[in-house]
Amino acid sequence: MSLAAKARTGRWLLLILALALGVRLAYVYAQVNHGLFAVATFAPDSKRYMRLAKHLAESGVFAYNGADPTAADVPGYPLFLALVKALCGPELIWIYLSQALLSTATVWLVFILGRRCFSEKAGLAAACLAALYPMSFAFVAIPLGETLYVFLATAFLALYAHMRDSWRVALAAGLVAGAAILTRPVLAGFAGLAGLTALVLPGKRGKALVMLLGLGLALAPWVIRNAVTFHEFIPLSTRGGFEFYLGNAPDSTGGSGGHLSWGHDVQPPPGPPPGISDNAWSAQLSQKALQGLAERPELFWSRLPAKIWNMWRPTWEGASPRNWLLVGGFYILIVLLALVSLGRHGLGGRAGLLWGYWGYHVLAHALIYGIIRYRLPVEPAICVLAGQGLLALLRAAPKGGEDPAAIG
Repeated sequence: MSLAAKARTGRWLLLILALALGVRLAYVYAQVNHGLFAVATFAPDSKRYMRLAKHLAESGVFAYNGADPTAADVPGYPLFLALVKALCGPELIWIYLSQALLSTATVWLVFILGRRCFSEKAGLAAACLAALYPMSFAFVAIPLGETLYVFLATAFLALYAHMRDSWRVALAAGLVAGAAILTRPVLAGFAGLAGLTALVLPGKRGKALVMLLGLGLALAPWVIRNAVTFHEFIPLSTRGGFEFYLGNAPDSTGGSGGHLSWGHDVQPPPGPPPGISDNAWSAQLSQKALQGLAERPELFWSRLPAKIWNMWRPTWEGASPRNWLLVGGFYILIVLLALVSLGRHGLGGRAGLLWGYWGYHVLAHALIYGIIRYRLPVEPAICVLAGQGLLALLRAAPKGGEDPAAIG
């Protein structure tokens, strides 16, 4: 590519990033000053994260009450909140502004990923879609880990796609994957599969080992902390059994209408009985759910459509016409454009990484339950595919003065 073409791409990218940041800052302003969304209404996890961050910042103890250490949550997002509080202050606005910057950085990563998987033009188209897609910034003004996790997961995809470039990129891919897993453990399966897949690809075996080393280095401090604190092997958190039970308990319905929180489609299990650790109770909850499925396996299959629909539906149940237009309409657009990319380019090449990432999340949440917020990490990859699909449509469109029937 010529220097002039690179400069032109750079100018377009800066314009898109400025647009993305402006949209996100405007959203934060509207949220703070006009209350477009009530945090307490659909972010029940926020208080939990804020308590963890408060005690981390004040005493260095990862605990809800400041005294009793916990491993019920992974530390990534509370650490982020504690860092923002230490650097900027305790006001929520600093969290929102930090997340607006992270979300804008994710738009840049979408461009990087699109350029690597397809072309610079496809990357620019994808970044433009990601800049404007409402769900890509809907969580910047909510104290939830989605914005941080989406950034880290997309960074891992971008680094993994560039892993052949250098050993440092491979190590960074592993470290970033570890940070993402410590924010949302769901990435663990995909990161492990990606590393194992790279082991058998020509020219990637050594880089794959370095990536897996970086992943282990990132996770090791948390695993060691849990072993020393609780005298148990707790690789990530003690909520796994709780989450599995919610999606597979005898009275589970498989979701909650797609809402941003899992809702009350099933009665949450009580806390652990006296004398039983959180980790042992998590294992017992998993066993209860598995026992129920073994006795009535048809329940898993009957819930599966609801789980998939509640995660991948255009918008949540009972959404206003405005949300259907802005959120649902835009979502349908990018999914259709991604399908255009599939029709034109198939699953081969680097596009396979994006489709594999999407498919992994479909399967992973089919085992648990589906809500719209859990699809957010996949949407940057969908935007990359959609950017290529949009570019394919523009290239196929008849030029002015041409006879459409004459175009092959």
